[in-house]
Amino acid sequence: MNEIEKNSYCKTGAFCSIIAGISYLMVVIFAFMMPPSIATYIATETFFNDFLQVEDLFINLKIFMLIANITMIGVVCCFSALSRENNKGWVSWISVLAIIGYAFGIFQCIIDISIIPKIASQYVTQPQLIKDTIIVLGVANPMLFFISLGLPGVWFISVSVMGFNNKDIPKLLIVLGLLWGVGNILTAIAHAFVYVPLIYLVAMGAMIAAPAWGFMEGLYLLSLTTKKS
Repeated sequence: MNEIEKNSYCKTGAFCSIIAGISYLMVVIFAFMMPPSIATYIATETFFNDFLQVEDLFINLKIFMLIANITMIGVVCCFSALSRENNKGWVSWISVLAIIGYAFGIFQCIIDISIIPKIASQYVTQPQLIKDTIIVLGVANPMLFFISLGLPGVWFISVSVMGFNNKDIPKLLIVLGLLWGVGNILTAIAHAFVYVPLIYLVAMGAMIAAPAWGFMEGLYLLSLTTKKS
């Protein structure tokens, strides 16, 4: 890889990682401002009544989550391009899986923004039979979090483990990446099995780890643009 190409990947990755870190921070802040019923994604009367009170917060959360997913695809592409030759095969494969996960995350955000507010507004005005039908059909499939969060979590853990024997990468950055990966997987499990305390526990860690990783990764990638290939 020539210097111009490497600098292009590094600058793109730096920009994307910083924006992703900020976006995840905003997601966590908005999440803590909403009642626990919203975090369950389980269609209940409480969910719909609470949703109408925090609809704007929910939409803002999803917008920042959308931005985070889009920018993380840029980070994944950067990592894949800069990976060492002996890791190319594994990194390429796990990067595709991560992109699939983030693509599902983008899909989830668009569906949640466009569908859930409509369902909530209809729920409070429709007769009981329609309400019962909405409850049965639900508003989302929490199992999708195994793809939208689980696959990126596996990517974070994989690239972090491979980075341990790279003396040029700051160890704190690697540890933050590992924590982020584990947090992603735990959040996917918590959403899938509706364990709200675990969702908030991981979110508390993400409030610090996400922006820290984003800025550290961005600065590290920018530092690579001044080094010789």
